[in-house]
Amino acid sequence: MSEIVKKEEARDSSVGVLVGSKMRNLDRQQRLTINANWRHAFGLDADGQTRVYLAPGTTADGQSCLDMIPGSVIRKRYAFLEDIAEDDPVRAQVALLFRNMEHKALDVQGRLGIPETLRDYAGITNTVLMVGAGDCIKIMAASDEEKAVEKVDFNEFKNARMVLAKLRSELHKS
Repeated sequence: MSEIVKKEEARDSSVGVLVGSKMRNLDRQQRLTINANWRHAFGLDADGQTRVYLAPGTTADGQSCLDMIPGSVIRKRYAFLEDIAEDDPVRAQVALLFRNMEHKALDVQGRLGIPETLRDYAGITNTVLMVGAGDCIKIMAASDEEKAVEKVDFNEFKNARMVLAKLRSELHKS
């Protein structure tokens, strides 16, 4: 990045839209390299570091994965907790998620260490498929088919677009 970002601005930098997919192998230290475009979309903390939250996640088809989430998105996703009573069962579910979440910094080469417990949860051994999911990145163990050929399922794409269109129309009715 050629421009200098003021520390005050960096703290409030918003996440870009995370799209596309990348196939990557973990290195010997079980680190995953995040491509530069995605790193920039995550923004920088006030100290100039890129930090992310790694959380257990699930894909749309129910596969276990990891969600790599920027701090700005975590704050937005869980802002609703301010209005929920301390004894509400939703708080217990969110606490379980937070207990299994890791806050990690990327090193200067854009590598991220993935803890063993999270690798085990997602079934990650070596090769992963990282998929941009708008406000986060889904990280999952790559299947043999995905390792052989990265292909686009246009029927799946069409169905996802139809679901989004339906959600938009419902939001506009409200």
